[in-house]
Amino acid sequence: MSFEDKWPVTNHWRDVQVWLEEALNDSIEGRELESITNLIIETVASKSRSNLIAFDYYFTESELVKCFSVINKLQLGYPIQYIFESSMFYGHAFR
Repeated sequence: MSFEDKWPVTNHWRDVQVWLEEALNDSIEGRELESITNLIIETVASKSRSNLIAFDYYFTESELVKCFSVINKLQLGYPIQYIFESSMFYGHAFR
């Protein structure tokens, strides 16, 4: 089964995180994989990790499609900063 045929088990943020990690495992390694999946989840959901946990967040279908698009771009070699059009530096976002 190819990645395109596989979606998260549920729309719960933890299942989406596992899905992202599985999809990006061949392209990104180690701690960078964890950091990038967390960044994708927080950026697409527009929520902090603590809010995701506290409010037991579920992704919408459109948010899952955005995640899928980000995965495809990362697999093509685009830097995450280009995909989200910003980068964090000392707690500040730069475009």
